[in-house]
Amino acid sequence: MLYTIMPIEMVFGAEQSVGQNGVDGTVRVPVAAELQGIGVLCHPMPDGSARLERLLSTDPADFLRPELSPGEVVYGLRMKVGR
Repeated sequence: MLYTIMPIEMVFGAEQSVGQNGVDGTVRVPVAAELQGIGVLCHPMPDGSARLERLLSTDPADFLRPELSPGEVVYGLRMKVGR
């Protein structure tokens, strides 16, 4: 068992990720984005929406907002370039 706050992709690399796999079996690594001024990691979807994976916030109140829960499908993301 491994106890760490690091994302699994950083620990084992993208090939060993337990994240969402594509239809063709490839591993999709989450991308950094911003939603309502809050940093998130998400999986972009073909229709322009994204499935939230993780919040990148230091404000505890953000984690209590149900619309920012992991697994939620959201629209209006601003993708961060260079990350």
